[in-house]
Amino acid sequence: MREPEAITARMIRTFSALNEQVTYFGDDGIVRNIFQSISQALADQELELARVKRASSLVTASGDDLDTLAVEIYGTSRRGPAKSTALVIVQGPTGVQVPAGTAFYHATTGEKYVSKNGITIGSTNPAVPGSPNPNELYFPGLGNPSLEGADGSISFGHWVWVESEGTGSKTRASANTITVTPNAALTVFNPAPTTGGEDTESDSELRSRLIGMNLLRATYTNSFFENIAIEANDTIQKALVQWTYGVGISVFVCNRSGCLYTANELTAINDYIVSKIPAFFQASQNTVSFACSTQNVTYTDIAVEFRGKFTPSPTLMDTYIAIIDRMADLYINPGRLTFGQPVYDDSVVKAIQETGLALDLQLNSVLLNGSSRVDPAFNSICRIGSVKLIDDLTSQTINLSLISASNP
Repeated sequence: MREPEAITARMIRTFSALNEQVTYFGDDGIVRNIFQSISQALADQELELARVKRASSLVTASGDDLDTLAVEIYGTSRRGPAKSTALVIVQGPTGVQVPAGTAFYHATTGEKYVSKNGITIGSTNPAVPGSPNPNELYFPGLGNPSLEGADGSISFGHWVWVESEGTGSKTRASANTITVTPNAALTVFNPAPTTGGEDTESDSELRSRLIGMNLLRATYTNSFFENIAIEANDTIQKALVQWTYGVGISVFVCNRSGCLYTANELTAINDYIVSKIPAFFQASQNTVSFACSTQNVTYTDIAVEFRGKFTPSPTLMDTYIAIIDRMADLYINPGRLTFGQPVYDDSVVKAIQETGLALDLQLNSVLLNGSSRVDPAFNSICRIGSVKLIDDLTSQTINLSLISASNP
């Protein structure tokens, strides 16, 4: 964009020509050059004005301009890519140590996953990260031939929490695909798909989030506080607010990976929420100190049991894994789960039927924790904890936990 002085200097240079040329309007004439100078300056200004308008409008800003708006106007930033996490079962000879930091790999893509907790095969081990429960021994022999030796012997197996080395959607893995380990004495597999593995927030996703914030900022409703909580940490998938009049709010947060937050992480989230609550609003709540308490979401694990005749594809375990993958889409990924939402047996039946592998599913045999419905508490999320398949065609039973007792 040209400064006025530059435009003036150019015009003076142009007028310094012979006087008789001033009234000449040809291509090389003085007056035409003057008009071109003014036109170019106006065009530059219009282009700059259009650029500023685009950059300062939430509807049209993109890239770095949208990032600047997010930080300076809304106090938030674009979410970066997320790692994938999963629980895998590791088994091998008694006494073999598998330290934290052990690498496992995706059988097809070669994506690397690193263990977050160390174990010793055949021993009682510490809990996986974020869980208060001990990592109990996991005994194989639940219908998966890969867990048994050629002589029929069964080795000890343990839950191990793994996290992808990379980030983004390329790190996602379906059930039974993290199966490669450099240690020939060990075998590994993930009985359920990974969670997380999200890509960097796109312009359209960030714009939608900022527009939502714009609509909520003046309301101080539950949605306002839930939105502020999600701003506090880019790993938060969703949040739930409970009010206690005259005291304050309780905020329940759900991690995108399904893990629980540590006490320090909860404190940091809580401090951020409090910092965004104006003093005049706190005073309006008739309390000396408006309290805000941030807590981990709770989970209600569901044990699914069903029987019927199923198509082996090519084995019954492959069928079982395909059914688990479909259930995981609905009941394991935190992004698709809802606080306090009941789960009914007919929704599970539909998920099984959608795989196309049930030749004859006995509908009255589908049970959730022994009943047809599970009602979680208002601050709890239902998710599939274990699945038991009874196949009348082969007289086989497969029963496997998707989430261990140690999994938060």
